[in-house]
Amino acid sequence: MARVIQEIQENQVLSVYSGIDGRCCCGCSGKHTYNPLWKEIAQEDHGGRLDDEEFSSRSIKIILNKIKKASNVDDEGDYIATVTDTGRLLVAYLVPSPEDLEAKRAWRKKCKEEQAAKELAKKAEALEALKGAGI
Repeated sequence: MARVIQEIQENQVLSVYSGIDGRCCCGCSGKHTYNPLWKEIAQEDHGGRLDDEEFSSRSIKIILNKIKKASNVDDEGDYIATVTDTGRLLVAYLVPSPEDLEAKRAWRKKCKEEQAAKELAKKAEALEALKGAGI
C-alpha cells in the first residue's frame, strides 16, 4: 500500500534538507535542519555533536509543507523529496524504525572495528619496516 504523503506529520520527520538540485546532499550546497523532538536520534545519526541552531521545528514544518504541496514528490521509503520550480531540492528524512536504528548502530560498530584493524595493521607494518632497517 502506498503511503499518503499528505498524512506525514512533523513528528515523523527526523530532519529536512534544502539545497541546490543536482548536487550532493552533504550540506555543501544546502542546509540540513533537525527536528528538536528527535535530538538524541539526530545526534547519533549525524555521528557527532549538533549545535542547538541546527534544530528548528519551524524549518521542519515549512519544508515538509512545501513538499506536501508539490506535484512531483518522490517517496523513497526513508525520505520524501521534491524539486521546486526554482531548482531547490527539498528532502524530508523520516524517523527510522527501531530496527533500522539498530542496524545502523551495528553497521557503525563494524566500520569502527574495521578501521581500527586497518590502523593497527599499518602500525605493525611500519614497525616491521623500522626493524628491517635496523632502527
